[in-house]
Amino acid sequence: MFVERWTSTSVGMVSTVVLATTWALWTRYWKRYAQRSLEVSGPLMFRETETHVYRTLAGIQYQAQISLPLSYHSSGQTSYPILVVLDAEPCLFSLFAINARYLAYAQEGSFPEVIVVGLGYSDTLPEGSDTTQQQSALEHWQGLRPLRARDFLPTAADSPYGAEPLKHVSGHAEEFFDFIENQLLLDLTKRYRIGDIRCLAGLSLSGVGVTHALMRDTTTFTHYAIGSPSLWWDGEVMLKRATDWVQSDDIHKVAAKVSSAVLLVR
Repeated sequence: MFVERWTSTSVGMVSTVVLATTWALWTRYWKRYAQRSLEVSGPLMFRETETHVYRTLAGIQYQAQISLPLSYHSSGQTSYPILVVLDAEPCLFSLFAINARYLAYAQEGSFPEVIVVGLGYSDTLPEGSDTTQQQSALEHWQGLRPLRARDFLPTAADSPYGAEPLKHVSGHAEEFFDFIENQLLLDLTKRYRIGDIRCLAGLSLSGVGVTHALMRDTTTFTHYAIGSPSLWWDGEVMLKRATDWVQSDDIHKVAAKVSSAVLLVR
């Protein structure tokens, strides 16, 4: 829509293909998957996956799941691109991590191995939350809605269409992306061999957050992948901001730093 800048780099390709593949699977199987119960007792873990919990200065906790390339521990000092996935749960982190590994294996030489980071809340829910009960993925997703509204939406507003009011919690995207830039990525850079290429991906509400992050004047990410963002939020405020943004000098500052920004809308 307002940004369509393609790159010839393999990382731009892998971020685009991973997002497109994940979004296709998500939209195809969501209705079926959402009705199934799942044990919300911890993240899906598979080989070369690690988990870290972070606390912001304001006391907000997040859980980061990290999927390392299978060659990570045998590749010496090789550094890797990083793909940060918002809305990591209940299944987006797993879908992104699996797709990234598959593409690196199936398209060896064309797609690089990447470090996939899923940022979510699984082990950081408010005190008193029952995380051991059986619940559907849809129930789990809906339970995270206030947290997602707080972190991904840049303005405070009530929900349209008769949905749960969110004005009292939404509108803290700026603080959330300050945490990503000044705390999360700094720590991950110390822990892992992360290269200069960094991609941020989000879908739906988190797609609004990635849109907001793209328009910030920072050098945090070089690639952005936005899937079906909820641009209807707050009277389509992000569309209005984007219209002003593309007509300002700020877009040229961002374009000088960003290698690709891809928007997918279903």
